[in-house]
Amino acid sequence: MKSDPVTRIVFGALGNDTYHLGSGWSGNEPGYRWTIGDSTELWLENPGSGTDLILELDVSPFVMPPALPVQRLRVRIRDTLVGEVSLTGPGKVGFQVPASSFAAPGPVRLIFDHPDAARPVDLDRGTDVRPLAVSFISLVLLPVVGQAISGRAEPIPGITAADIGRLTGIPAVQFMQGFESLGDNCEFGLLQRRCGAEPLGLLRFANLELRPELLGLESGFDAIGDLDEMEFWLSDGSKREYVVRDRRHALVFHTSFTKARSRRTNCSNGSRKGFSSFAANLSRIYKTPRRYSFVSETSR
Repeated sequence: MKSDPVTRIVFGALGNDTYHLGSGWSGNEPGYRWTIGDSTELWLENPGSGTDLILELDVSPFVMPPALPVQRLRVRIRDTLVGEVSLTGPGKVGFQVPASSFAAPGPVRLIFDHPDAARPVDLDRGTDVRPLAVSFISLVLLPVVGQAISGRAEPIPGITAADIGRLTGIPAVQFMQGFESLGDNCEFGLLQRRCGAEPLGLLRFANLELRPELLGLESGFDAIGDLDEMEFWLSDGSKREYVVRDRRHALVFHTSFTKARSRRTNCSNGSRKGFSSFAANLSRIYKTPRRYSFVSETSR
C-alpha cells in the first residue's frame, strides 16, 4: 500500500516548484522544467528524521540516439550520495533515503548531477541553445512502508510507424499528413518525417510560443518575410545551418540552408543581400500561395 506523501513538488508553469528552486534550472514550461548544465540545486523543507523516505522522481531525459543515448543522473542530499541512474527514456525513478539524512535541523539541499547535458542545436535538433539534461515533472517524498528498494521504473514504451497503421487502420504517412504543427519546437515535424510524411507548413520546424502564435494567426502572420524584421545566424552544430528569427512574430525556424551551400550561392555571413531572396520567397510561400509554388527542401 502506498502511503501519503510527505512532500510533493510539481514542476512547470502550473506547478508549485518556484520557492524550492536553486541554481541550474531553466524557465517555466507547461508541465515540466528542464535542468541545464552539469548540476542543479533544489531546496526542501525538512520532513524530520522519524523514518526512512522514498524519493520518487518523474523525469524525462534529453536523449538523441545514437549521438546521445543516455543521461546519467546522480542524486545527493546534503552532499551525501543517495543514488544514481542512467536514463534512456521517460519514467519514474526512486531512491531510499535514510532518516539520518534529515537529522540536522534546517532546510534540506538536494543536488542533481547530470554530466551529459547537451545543446539541441549542436545535435541538429532544433534551435534551442540551452544545455539540456533532464526535465522534471514531479518530485515526491514518501514514508517507507515495509521494505523498499531503490531503482527505476520501466520507461514508457513508444510506438512505431507500423503500430500507427495497425491501431488506426490508416498508413502512418497518410495519418501524419492529417495534422499540422503549431510550432513550439521541431518535434512533431520530426515525427512526421519518421513516418515518411513531408507536408509543407510554416510552423513545422519552428520555435514559437503561444501568445505570439495567437497574434500571428489573428493577423495572418502579416508582413512575414520582411527582411528588415529578420535576423539570420549560423548554428553551432556540425551541420552549420542558418537559423532565422522573424522579430515581428517572435518566430525562430530552420532554413535547411547550410554554410557550405551559402558559399555556392554567394550568400555568406547572413548578409542582407544574400538573404533577400530567401526572405522574399518566405513571404511568397506563406502569404500568396495562389501565385507561387515550390518544392520543399527540408527532406533533401
